Amino acid sequence: KPYEGPRPFVHNILNVYLPAPLAMVLGSYAAWIAMNILAGLLTAFLIFRIGIGLGRRRTALLAAATYLLLPLVVWQSAQALAEATIAPLVALTFLLALRASRSLSGWLFVSIATGLLVLCRATFLPLLALGPIGYLLSSAGPKLRRLPGATLLSVVSFAFWFGGRVLLPQNVPCTIPQFLAAAVPGVSSNMACYFSLDPVHFDFTMLLIKVRHALAQQFLPTSAVSLLFFWPYNVLALVSLTLLRPSASAQLQRAGLGALIAIALLGATMVAFQCQARYL
Repeated sequence: KPYEGPRPFVHNILNVYLPAPLAMVLGSYAAWIAMNILAGLLTAFLIFRIGIGLGRRRTALLAAATYLLLPLVVWQSAQALAEATIAPLVALTFLLALRASRSLSGWLFVSIATGLLVLCRATFLPLLALGPIGYLLSSAGPKLRRLPGATLLSVVSFAFWFGGRVLLPQNVPCTIPQFLAAAVPGVSSNMACYFSLDPVHFDFTMLLIKVRHALAQQFLPTSAVSLLFFWPYNVLALVSLTLLRPSASAQLQRAGLGALIAIALLGATMVAFQCQARYL
């Protein structure tokens, strides 16, 4: 029998439900603003804890303060958008991965955090491999002994992916070709999969258009939006990659690797979907 209940949100993701308790008191718009401000403060605190974990208290304070003063963070705190509420979970995943060491329980928490991220945005799907792979590689000993633990973490990751499909059904199912064909500059809108009456058929030249547009938007200082929103993150990304230098400690190199994974994931999002400042 066809589903006859109310349709879910177009973006039916976990974090759109977070402001619900506050909305009963403040109203929906004010609840989103309050939630995004709290998310920014929590993210700054987690960034501070990451810095402390790396053994650099002054750097931790500077990093937390810098985050709160970023124009994009200030702008998002005044917008009823879901991306700000994802930031604390990203920072928490980073912190847990740095602390995971060799223990199965540590990487289990990482797998839970990445699973929650996938429930917030499907573009985090590649991060589900972080727990199992991180656990396998965290010890220099025989990997075969760690295979049962890695299998368990894989099951946990799969459970989050499958559970999300069951508990958070999409309003309009969007296939991968439809997803890739959306948000092509001059061709289709970023909501083409949901609202377009004329389906756009995907071809690989669309990815080339997206890459060209994304690179220009991310790196060419052609507007105030670029200078205020994109370029601070470009500079921070460059600084974070210096942690990968051979002379850095193992902990700093792990942090640099985490930054590299985040940059790669952002790049994939820019190419597969769209380059928007709020995705930073």
